[in-house]
Amino acid sequence: MIVSKIYIKNFRGYKEQTIYLHDDLNVIIGKNDVGKSTILEALEIFFNNELVKIDVADLSKKRDQENDTDITIQVSFQVGLGKAYTIDTIPTYLSNEYLLDAEKYLTIRKVWSASGQSITAKSLKTFIVADYPSAKFTSPLVNKKITDLRKDLIAFNNSHDTDSVNKTISSHIRQAIYRFSDIQICDLSETLIPIDAEDGKKIYDAIKNDFPLYFLFKADRENKDSDTEVQNPLKVITKSILGTMQTQLDELKEQVVSAAEAVGHRTIAKLQEMNPEIANELIPKVSTKAWDSLFSFTFEDEDGIPINKRGSGVRRLILLNYFRAEAENRRTSERAVIYALEEPETAQHPDWQIMLYKALVELSNTPNTQIFLTTHSPSLGALVPLSNIRPLS
Repeated sequence: MIVSKIYIKNFRGYKEQTIYLHDDLNVIIGKNDVGKSTILEALEIFFNNELVKIDVADLSKKRDQENDTDITIQVSFQVGLGKAYTIDTIPTYLSNEYLLDAEKYLTIRKVWSASGQSITAKSLKTFIVADYPSAKFTSPLVNKKITDLRKDLIAFNNSHDTDSVNKTISSHIRQAIYRFSDIQICDLSETLIPIDAEDGKKIYDAIKNDFPLYFLFKADRENKDSDTEVQNPLKVITKSILGTMQTQLDELKEQVVSAAEAVGHRTIAKLQEMNPEIANELIPKVSTKAWDSLFSFTFEDEDGIPINKRGSGVRRLILLNYFRAEAENRRTSERAVIYALEEPETAQHPDWQIMLYKALVELSNTPNTQIFLTTHSPSLGALVPLSNIRPLS
């Protein structure tokens, strides 16, 4: 899936904003504090809610009504031609289920209630924004159980051949009801279809694994090789390696613990000779750590100088390319990938800025790849086609 449009409401400095996006490269420009980073972080919250987590403080002070305490982040996707999703047991097309919006996008709206002291998992509600024939149905058919769909089908017994409908498959019943209902364009209207609970959840489960992988590189990060982002991949690798020798490691750990406890018991035995009261209070206890916590890494040059001792521009350049390499390593052949970079030119020599930009352009031309970046660099902006620039004011 490719992201084509973003809509946010009551989020930080935005009362309401819609941004249309290019299929590959998107350069977001604007003055300081206009909300460039907000767009990238809104997407991080939408896709991951990990590197940036939504918070009550994100509720916009510019909202129209004081009692409107809902934060909305909405993303519209292009759905691949011929792409089917298994909502029930049979693959079906989102267009046949009236689950696309008026522009033929798959639009997912996430709404967080910020009325309390904190935002929890229960604060989130998820919807599909669909151009749905609400004039024909009191509630979306995709939210109904098969028993209710069968009842709806009975209403057409006298006017249509319902005997030919496979009544054991929900999608077949829904498609029959849609056909029999003689739906016209005037019957369609924007409808919020809940998809995070009960029967609606099966829709979200079917489509969310097709969402793009989203990777955000922030401008205000410390840019040290001791950062969690840099160390975690080694821990993952270490765990996978150690997992193949877990039996041997457990045996080794048991030997070490046993030997240490034996030393403790011998010490207590000698203490008994001098002070039984204290000795009787003591129990030998050995603490252990996870094997992967024993390993870490850094980047060093041939003179042994670690990255932390290099200039900020070099540190950032290395970590920018580490970010690219890790994101590329985690992508799959089918899922789209979004690289979001906040001011990648920061602390970089002009020559490196141009090289980095060319690398990002080349990356954006890779199938199923989008680049979102913010910039303050006029020279970088001048290299970007106007169609790829997204100005904010």
